[in-house]
Amino acid sequence: MSSDERPAKRSREEAEAEPALQRSSEYWFKEGNIILQVQTTHFKIGETTLARHSTVFRDMFSVPLPADEPLTEGCPVVVLSGDTSEDWAYLLEAMYPAKLGFATKSPSFPFLSATLRLSAKYDIPVFRQQCIDQLKLARPATLVGFNAQVEASKLNTTCPPFIHFLHKYCRLINRNHQSRTRELESAGVLSDGFAKLRDLSDQVTCLQGHIRMTKAYDKTPLKWLRPGGPIPSDACHSRLACESARQYLLNWMTETPANVAALFEEWDEDWSTRMCPKCTQRGKEIYEEGKKECWEKLPSYFGLPPWEELLKMDIE
Repeated sequence: MSSDERPAKRSREEAEAEPALQRSSEYWFKEGNIILQVQTTHFKIGETTLARHSTVFRDMFSVPLPADEPLTEGCPVVVLSGDTSEDWAYLLEAMYPAKLGFATKSPSFPFLSATLRLSAKYDIPVFRQQCIDQLKLARPATLVGFNAQVEASKLNTTCPPFIHFLHKYCRLINRNHQSRTRELESAGVLSDGFAKLRDLSDQVTCLQGHIRMTKAYDKTPLKWLRPGGPIPSDACHSRLACESARQYLLNWMTETPANVAALFEEWDEDWSTRMCPKCTQRGKEIYEEGKKECWEKLPSYFGLPPWEELLKMDIE
């Protein structure tokens, strides 16, 4: 990290111009020997703890303090520009855990977001990798893994499952441009909250992806309902009834906004009740084939390389 990105010790002039400061109620340790100023909050912690986790702080602490360095309660003050006190509270939660934060099955999104951003900025590789690993669990790279996540999470399927999974990562992109990875970028551009993205290029990518997914809807999972397609099947027991069901389902799926681009929904057993067993079987086969085809094309909808290349770009 370049020197201009490193934490800066405050000058006397800056100290005089600062607004009222407050101590952190949770991270103000009597035995602490360094004070971090983040916005208007002071954190008094151990220099050794910071140096053990972060190479940036380790290097900074290796430089002797100037003889005239101003002290607060006997401690030097490090001003961390561009950070938020909320983010640092989460990072310190990881450094001083009251419980096993990373050992839990589902760390909170704010915890992951803050810890990932700061661990990238201050070179804390262990925390950074743990955050990425948690994001991988929530954003599988295979359709089988995705379906398992949908089932485990018991999502409301009135809209595409990936919307429930990934909308929160728009916020993650907003706060992590300097530490963006393949995991974050591909997750973010699949979100439905593109209007909340601060970066115009992210908004454009997300909108283009939505358009491409919508166009792909009747060419992948929905192709089993195309006129003149596989329904009614060659072995159909009731062609008029199944043809009527096909027309009804096609109209319903294309006219209901929540269904458009719902490319990875599970087969709805209500569809089976409208058709004969042979047409149901054939429809399911083509539906699943279409989902697999769409999953393979999914990265391309958002201007990303194929899954195989994305996985090679993975950060370990």
